[in-house]
Amino acid sequence: MTRHMNPRVRNRTGIGVVIAVLSFSIAAGPDRVSAVAAGAKAARSCPGSNAPPRIETLAQTERTVLCLLNAERAARSLTALALDPRLQTAAERHAQDMGARDFFDHVTPEGTGIIARVRAAGFPSAGAKLAENLAWGSGRFGRPAMVVKNWMNSPPHRATILNPAMRQVGIGIALDAPEADISGAVTYTTDFVGETSGRTPRAQRRLSRRAR
Repeated sequence: MTRHMNPRVRNRTGIGVVIAVLSFSIAAGPDRVSAVAAGAKAARSCPGSNAPPRIETLAQTERTVLCLLNAERAARSLTALALDPRLQTAAERHAQDMGARDFFDHVTPEGTGIIARVRAAGFPSAGAKLAENLAWGSGRFGRPAMVVKNWMNSPPHRATILNPAMRQVGIGIALDAPEADISGAVTYTTDFVGETSGRTPRAQRRLSRRAR
């Protein structure tokens, strides 16, 4: 888990990542600059990407985050992520729990991790590739575009988003901070699930070499 704080501004932000069961790194490719530019261009078409989340627009904000994630994947010719309602439940529960109990971690104070949390939400996690990106921010750092930008600027978070094996995702957002006495903050959880096969298809492996 990593945190990024900017002491020069009042707004604050943090991000975290965990990968469970199985994962693999994505190698850099010669077309990384063009892919980044294409992802940024596609992201501008996502509605509400720079809007502050509100209680009445949370569902739209979750769709916006999905749009932003898939814009980054599409720019690298990767399969789009699909929302799964069970992963959605797991992600929403964890985002709300972190905000309510003021902790920022992939493991709850009781020791419950991502595998147990997705199982509790009804997802059959046995053998699945699981990964989770976390973020929170106040002010402009809590807006979807900034959250996804920070993830993409962090190698482990970017590797999760651009993992060719990932197929499904749940996105949870809480209008609260995982720390006390911070107003106007938003906490994000994204739970990813990928292919359960032991090997990545050859075509996807070729794509992974140029995904970043």
